[in-house]
Amino acid sequence: KEVHILSDLKHPNIVLYMGHALQSILPACHLVYVKWQPIRSTSYKENKIYKITAAINKDDIVQGMVYLHNMKEMLHRDLKSSNVLIG
Repeated sequence: KEVHILSDLKHPNIVLYMGHALQSILPACHLVYVKWQPIRSTSYKENKIYKITAAINKDDIVQGMVYLHNMKEMLHRDLKSSNVLIG
């Protein structure tokens, strides 16, 4: 069921689902490679995180969340800095 939901997600602010491998030893979902980093990356110092966060277009995050929550069977309950990618 989760794979079917992921395959329907098409939004510029959501990482794109490409496929899955359910028959392998470790089932996996394959997403488009994004050369961005989570806000809460170990490569950022604490004071830099605040500057980056202030500069982020929060509308992009809100639009992505609204899109997810408008899906019939989707409710994202894990919005946190490590799930927000920046480039």
